[in-house]
Amino acid sequence: RHRPLRSLSPHHECRINKNLISIMPNPFSEQMTICSKVNGSLLLTDPMGRIIRTVPVAIDQSLTWDGRTTSGTEVPPGMYLVTVIADGQRYTQRVIKQ
Repeated sequence: RHRPLRSLSPHHECRINKNLISIMPNPFSEQMTICSKVNGSLLLTDPMGRIIRTVPVAIDQSLTWDGRTTSGTEVPPGMYLVTVIADGQRYTQRVIKQ
């Protein structure tokens, strides 16, 4: 079953973090929270560049990812890339799923 990324209200860690993208926890096993400091698009990709999920993000928005693809399939443990594209710029962080 398809499970969209859940949008959360901004929480304290997002508001005080100065990074354009912050991920908590990293590494993660069940789910992680992604905080964005820019308006744009968020892409979750595997190391080969295949898109796993995509969603629009806003300033000080936090999203929870449950480690599943758009179709609802759980991704295997490994490294993934979280990229926010905003104003023609790309901001990327690696994340590890255990």
